[in-house]
Amino acid sequence: MAAPIVLVAGCSSSSDDDNGNGNGIAGKPLYLVSTLNFTADDTFNLVYIVDSMDENTEFDPANALEVGGFSTFGAPEDNPDRAFYVGSGVEPVLQRYRVSDEGTVSLDGELSFAGYGKTSADFNFGWLVFASADKAYYVDVQTLTLFILNPTEMTITDTIAIDGLVGVDGVVPSSGFAQVDQNRIIVPISWFPPGAGATQLAELIIVDMDTDTLSYDSTTRCGGNIWATKDAVGNMYFGAHAIAGITHAAELSDYPPCILRVLTGADGWDDDYFVDMTRFSGDNR
Repeated sequence: MAAPIVLVAGCSSSSDDDNGNGNGIAGKPLYLVSTLNFTADDTFNLVYIVDSMDENTEFDPANALEVGGFSTFGAPEDNPDRAFYVGSGVEPVLQRYRVSDEGTVSLDGELSFAGYGKTSADFNFGWLVFASADKAYYVDVQTLTLFILNPTEMTITDTIAIDGLVGVDGVVPSSGFAQVDQNRIIVPISWFPPGAGATQLAELIIVDMDTDTLSYDSTTRCGGNIWATKDAVGNMYFGAHAIAGITHAAELSDYPPCILRVLTGADGWDDDYFVDMTRFSGDNR
């Protein structure tokens, strides 16, 4: 079983090889493709670096980088080092790899979060935002900490406690996919008590990247709003997780799954916007 993820990791610069096997071609992008593989005894990823994504592209496991566990991958948009980052699926470690002009992959640094109380390897690149080559933000819901990183030097430059959430007692929050809005990061937060679906509480963490400060907002109109997208002018929309719909259909919750909005530049949820997602199903479920 494989789950491919394609990331533009940077542009190659020196090789004349045109075989589509990731050896690097001047002026062409490089793609990182990862497959998640399961055996009876193990889970691991195979990482391929290729310079094309068409029917002629070859993926040879003998040339792939093997990464253990259920790892996750990411890369900044501005990426002159042709670097990519791996959230380890084995331990609470973030790894930085670089791709050479010839397409060779090498480990370039590691950053452990174990000393900050993080115990599980649950990195998600929806929570890691690259502001520049030397600054990134990582929202960790396990420790309720905003980590400010230097992703080139692989150091933690500051930590900020996430202490303004309304929260649900005894439940670890879940973070949706962060959205960048001008100089801010908008992070949706939901609460999923075990066996109880999604709590009727949708929260926001708003990170000001100019001042490195946090603000918060919440609403009880619905919950589980972790999926995100933007419209043409930058307004952000957050849709409910399937769990919210399932519990509503099973009459285990009193509220419908919904879509909420944050207007670009706004400091919280748009109180005038609410979309009941059951209207799309045709049977009010």
